[in-house]
Amino acid sequence: TFLPQARQQRNYQIVNNTTLTRGRQTLKFGIDYIFADLPDKKTNVPVFPGGLAFFVPIDFSVALGIPGLPTFTGIEAFDPNRRSPAQKAFLAVAAQQLPQLVPGFPVLPLADLPLPGAYLQGFGDTSLEVPQKLFSFFVQDEVKLRPNLLVKAGLRYDLIRVRFQPNNSGNVSPRIGFSYRPNALPRMNIRASYGVFFASVQVAGAAFAVQTTTGTNPPALSIPSNFFPISILPFIQPGRNFPDSNTVPAGLPALPQLSLSFKYQNDLRNSYTQQASVGVDYLLGQNTAISVGYQLVRGIKLFSVRNINPIVNPTTGNPTINALTGRVDNTKGDLFEFESAFDSYFHSLTLSINRRFTRRFGVLASYTFSKGIDNFIDVRTDLQETVDPLNPRQERGLSLQDVRSRFVLSGVVDVGYGKNPLFTGYQLSTIINLNSGRPYNLLAGVDLNRNNDNPVGDRPLIGNTPIARNAGLTPGFANIDLRLTRTISYKEKYKFQGFVEIFNLFNRVNINDVSRIFPPDAQGNFLLPPKDGGRFTATPQQFVSAFSPRQIQLGFRFSF
Repeated sequence: TFLPQARQQRNYQIVNNTTLTRGRQTLKFGIDYIFADLPDKKTNVPVFPGGLAFFVPIDFSVALGIPGLPTFTGIEAFDPNRRSPAQKAFLAVAAQQLPQLVPGFPVLPLADLPLPGAYLQGFGDTSLEVPQKLFSFFVQDEVKLRPNLLVKAGLRYDLIRVRFQPNNSGNVSPRIGFSYRPNALPRMNIRASYGVFFASVQVAGAAFAVQTTTGTNPPALSIPSNFFPISILPFIQPGRNFPDSNTVPAGLPALPQLSLSFKYQNDLRNSYTQQASVGVDYLLGQNTAISVGYQLVRGIKLFSVRNINPIVNPTTGNPTINALTGRVDNTKGDLFEFESAFDSYFHSLTLSINRRFTRRFGVLASYTFSKGIDNFIDVRTDLQETVDPLNPRQERGLSLQDVRSRFVLSGVVDVGYGKNPLFTGYQLSTIINLNSGRPYNLLAGVDLNRNNDNPVGDRPLIGNTPIARNAGLTPGFANIDLRLTRTISYKEKYKFQGFVEIFNLFNRVNINDVSRIFPPDAQGNFLLPPKDGGRFTATPQQFVSAFSPRQIQLGFRFSF
């Protein structure tokens, strides 16, 4: 939807780091300056260049304001071959009536065409120049206060300038950590750290904002947002989309209220995280080490996007009329604002053991219990799945990256024996992964609140309240990888390695994606999957795709 992106970028960097050591103290400081130049007309960031269609259930009674008309599922709207004879007969009649209901609409073979609920395609000049300047300075002091106590403290300053983005006065990031070995327990080490880490804003956001809201008048890039039935028109073209052009095709509505544009939050700030960790390591004997550690990552002012001009007053069943008269600002269309207004939380507790049983055999095992929470999905507009973009707090829920339990076991064993060259130099290694399921977001598949969001982000209702975001749970993941390596050395300079790798050794089916659509029935009730611990577990009927089956890979490496 945003590809291909032709880009030419020249980076110029000046770096200077200095280290001074005096007794128990080590001082480090330095500067880093980067200038990223994107020459004009050499960078293109297209927006929906080939078109983007959304297929959702269509209730023709609501769409046309005539009671008793049929309803099409999203699949039936997409694939003409999935339609019943009665549906095709209705579309044959509707094809003759639509030009009377929508002036200027042509007579089309609707029974044989896809019927998207909405269609987007960008038209215009997508080339632009967005230079970036990044300056940073840091200072760090490392001091050994005692033989068993090491402290590190530092400060970092970042100043980022990207054309078309709001400026700020820079960001200061303090960081501190220590490592302590108690005298009474010389085999124990206690460690802790805290730091603030800033990120730069994505350049693509600047491209979208300047192309659609600034510069030339009209803007350099126009993105008509057409609803049913106008959304059908691209599918009568040879490529099922409009040809690339710098102007909107004739006959396609390009009203401001039926378009999509982007802007920046006026007081945009850089996203940052606060990261803290504390842990204890302990050495048992000479061959075993155990550790326990806690980590916190708090994302603040995270960068994402939301529609700040949705339909809030849908007075009719016609989405086009609602888009013209029911928005927050009826002089504009969908307005996606890039904001530093989202947040996330991640907590984890990790237990690990590292054990070398013999000179030939060692294992590392770890278990992590964690939880991730956020209130956004992605910066891409075509991935937004929100019930109400004006109320982002309602989207707070489990992160899609939340994996509650994760166990990893890795081992290496030297299987070469004897002095016979044919039986030496062999090493067998393995990695075993066991993960609990990940969240998935249950969707209603229909626009319950009629705010014309695309894709439709409405979730099933319990009573009159939408269920929580990402309230589903996919099956767990289990995998074993195996690697056998043979190393042959010649003198000291030459080394030859051959290896066999087997991924997913037992060819287990690990579910990757599941169906997430649960539309209401005729009475408005939602048939949802069974619950386990308050979360909707995916059933076999929902399974859509799986991760890779067993794969075997052969490789060779020659070092000299």
